[in-house]
Amino acid sequence: MTGQETRGGFIEHRIGSDGLFALATSSGAVDVRGVDGETVRIATADPAEGASLDRFEVEAGEGVLRVRSSRGVFIGLDVFGRRFRWGTGVGELDLIVEVPRSARLELATVSGDVHVEGTGGPQRYKSVSGELQLEHVSGPIEIDTASGDIALDANAPVALHLRTVSGDLVAKAPLIRRLEATTMSGDIRVESSFEVGQQHSIETVSGDTRLVTRSGLTIEARTVSGDIRSDTPHRTSGGPGRHAIIVGDGKAQLHFRSLSGDLQLAGRGAATAAPEGAAWRGTVAPSDPHEADRLEILRALGVGEIDVATASDRLAALDAEVLP
Repeated sequence: MTGQETRGGFIEHRIGSDGLFALATSSGAVDVRGVDGETVRIATADPAEGASLDRFEVEAGEGVLRVRSSRGVFIGLDVFGRRFRWGTGVGELDLIVEVPRSARLELATVSGDVHVEGTGGPQRYKSVSGELQLEHVSGPIEIDTASGDIALDANAPVALHLRTVSGDLVAKAPLIRRLEATTMSGDIRVESSFEVGQQHSIETVSGDTRLVTRSGLTIEARTVSGDIRSDTPHRTSGGPGRHAIIVGDGKAQLHFRSLSGDLQLAGRGAATAAPEGAAWRGTVAPSDPHEADRLEILRALGVGEIDVATASDRLAALDAEVLP
């Protein structure tokens, strides 16, 4: 170890302004705050539980700090207002973490909510059964969650790689440099401008998607039974199961694929160029000779016989037979 301390109810280690901090916890909430400086500091939300930090496995070196819950068994019991603890594990423990703003951050949690504020370096989050809230963040961010909602509010440009199994996703940013979002059953709401020259994408199985943007944008949408709606002037093209919506100059590109989720596009302010045509609201053309085939693909995906990528490829093959 290099300069790492576990004493006085906290863990502290200097990693530098752009070092790596990785934290894995099995239970309890985590509050991460980006701060000036070069040092990571971990404390318990309840000062009386500070001694429990000795139960964490700590690996510290030059420019890196890795902390994880120990794998032992833990039992906690309240008796007449007093808390008794047995075992070698950590148990449910709420943490407060200070990390250099531009440091690399990797956080994995199970059964605990996460709040992050003021971080701007590369970030990776994995969460099971917990809410994830990010505020005043920026930079490249990767999130993978199961059974938990995601709320992201950036104050500077971000690049987002987001995957959720069962949870809603809300992302707000002044500019998204790249968006890759995949969800099984949660809804998606994105409010941002989109960088030109990148291939943005959203894939859902049954979740609905709402986009609020002032960017000139071309959306290529493919859906089996979902609706496509727009509340802003645009141009359209396409056919059964496939639709293209062009807003403004259409320079930014976004691919949307869904089995049964809806897509709604709403404008915010002026687009980057004057659009052509009147506002349109409606659904994908109902006449589809391959409707039964599309439903079979949906069934196979639902029972796990195929994955989203395979389902999308098969849907694309059906579209090629229908479109001129």
